[in-house]
Amino acid sequence: MRAKRPMSFGIILVTAAVLLVLTTGCSNVLGKFGSLFGGNKDAVEYDCLADKWTNEYVSEKTAINDAYDRLLKAAEDGDKKAFADCFTKELRDSSGFDRMVDDFFANYPEGLGKAEIKRMPSGAGGSIRGNTVISNASSRANVRLNGEYYDITLRVCYEYTGSPEKIGVRQFAIRNLEADAEYIDRIQKIPEYDADTEDCVICAIRSSEEVSAKLINGCPYLWTDTDTPKLTADEMRDLLMAHRDDLGNREVQDRIGDPNVEFKQSNSTGYDYFYELRSENGEPLYAHITADWPMGKILDAYVCTKDSEDYDNPLVPWVKPQT
Repeated sequence: MRAKRPMSFGIILVTAAVLLVLTTGCSNVLGKFGSLFGGNKDAVEYDCLADKWTNEYVSEKTAINDAYDRLLKAAEDGDKKAFADCFTKELRDSSGFDRMVDDFFANYPEGLGKAEIKRMPSGAGGSIRGNTVISNASSRANVRLNGEYYDITLRVCYEYTGSPEKIGVRQFAIRNLEADAEYIDRIQKIPEYDADTEDCVICAIRSSEEVSAKLINGCPYLWTDTDTPKLTADEMRDLLMAHRDDLGNREVQDRIGDPNVEFKQSNSTGYDYFYELRSENGEPLYAHITADWPMGKILDAYVCTKDSEDYDNPLVPWVKPQT
């Protein structure tokens, strides 16, 4: 008769596996071992994002949230190591990385990580090259802290088959209103802007004495004061309706003067101008005018505020052609 297999054999194997996990302290083994028995992988604590994203499946939303949470917590705690560990190993080993981290912490506005963050829709992209899968994601966020505006940009690589050194945060940047206005103005003049040309760690804070900027339509712009008397919204509407075919018309220019903001998006055919209007009920108002050519025919014109992000108050209503 065949001898029965000892009942304790399986227990010994499981016990040995548990001891192996505990003695090595390897989060990778722990995560995979737990998954074999239906354990909760979320309970696994990883030292860096690359470890988590390498050993677990994450979506672009999860990756973005992971990165925001870890980076801002580390910044608030003043923990440079935890902050640095969020980035790819490739970047951490690159020349100048430690200096960028030191500069970031020297300029970081304390309390920013505890403020309410308005996250913009994230973007994602990637590629498949043979057996190599690459997945990237990006996000923007706006923060108000003590009445000041800050913009946060984040770029991550959360999947890169066979190259764990490329997985992690690729770029994290915080800019205040003035610094962001400078940045936006600069990149819009570059026909094919590549974010990889920027530092991977940025905390840029400029003062209003250094840079003149205003928030209009929820976006920072470089600003130039003018001495032209400010029109009301109704006065601007009547003027533009009478001369909508030529923003450079002498009568129009005599009334509105030079724009406070001139803005040309590299990927747009239109030319954008902002003019300060007379405030209403203490709220600053602006006219946003888009022309088909510098000071040419008016394509669109709207009244906007510093925070408005819509176009529900036209100065020159668009009229559908008769058919």
